[in-house]
Amino acid sequence: MNTNLIDDNIYKIPIKVDDYDSLFNEFDFSDLSERDLNEDIDDLIDKYILKCPKKIKHLTFELIINLPKEVKNPEKEIAVEKGIYNYYKGYLTYQKRLTFTGIKRIAYYMFSAFILLSVWYLIRQINGDSLVLSLLNSGGTVLLWEVMSLIFIERKNANDKANLKRKLMKMKITFRYRVPSSNQK
Repeated sequence: MNTNLIDDNIYKIPIKVDDYDSLFNEFDFSDLSERDLNEDIDDLIDKYILKCPKKIKHLTFELIINLPKEVKNPEKEIAVEKGIYNYYKGYLTYQKRLTFTGIKRIAYYMFSAFILLSVWYLIRQINGDSLVLSLLNSGGTVLLWEVMSLIFIERKNANDKANLKRKLMKMKITFRYRVPSSNQK
């Protein structure tokens, strides 16, 4: 049984960090509400979700951030929440730009494949087979294959990831503070 699944529709994702800054990219010194999420934290959240026993679209997520009690700061909590939400919102904006770029790339590939295969066909009708014709045919076929993989594989993967990030943009964020044990210094 998965202990992270509560009430059959809330999936809790616990993480433990030493301070608020650990949640974000260590090279980004902008305000907490504008920083990019630490890649390790983002990967950890994704891994937790992949382990989830239920379909993602029927779940809500709760990120539980465990911190030492001595770093508690309500103002930073608000900034961290805003920063996490902004990170996922920014990812979706970036994904929209990538989608537009992908559509342009598909159009270029299809146009190039059309030109290569048209030239291949015309030269073949006039001269017969040759090495150049073989290269034109291969180039056009490879470009068409690339178009199909962009449409059917890459688009599906990008949509799945965007749907996950959209879901994470709405997750609840809870801060818990731990008291250091007597063994720690």
